[in-house]
Amino acid sequence: MQRKKCAENCPLAPYFPADDPEKFEIVHRVFGTSNITKMLKSLDLTCLVLKSFNQEPRRSELKEQHMDVEDAKKQDTVKSLVYEATARMKDPVYGCTSVVNQLQEKITELESQLAATQEDLCNMFSQYDKLAFDFLMGTGSQDDHHVIPSIANTEQALYEEDPSLFWSPLWEA
Repeated sequence: MQRKKCAENCPLAPYFPADDPEKFEIVHRVFGTSNITKMLKSLDLTCLVLKSFNQEPRRSELKEQHMDVEDAKKQDTVKSLVYEATARMKDPVYGCTSVVNQLQEKITELESQLAATQEDLCNMFSQYDKLAFDFLMGTGSQDDHHVIPSIANTEQALYEEDPSLFWSPLWEA
């Protein structure tokens, strides 16, 4: 690790604050200072190229927007580098690829659970439909008659109380 402090004009100073030296140390070990600097400078070139393809807004807006986008991209790049370097330190062979594989396996597992749950719901609703048909046609047993209205009333009451019980996102925003 480099023990010297960044000068005021150091290009890495805004992204690796002095109060968090571990962050820089990990990234420096994995990528090296010159590669980090090259990556951040390549973002400057990318922003300039992308800017040339867009229509020109007013000059004052252009400078403010360009600085915001450029800084945000650099911040995201540094976060990504820190994450990848940390993963590489934990797992030198696979790095963040092992995390991606674990997440893909979890997605596959959850998709199979979702499919099983959907199948269970289909079976439940088909049984419910059969009971309702038998009830309406008068062909069901006497024990079935009290089930149909109570299920319908409970379902409607639950939906009116909290519609999110019937649908919820797979992830939180």
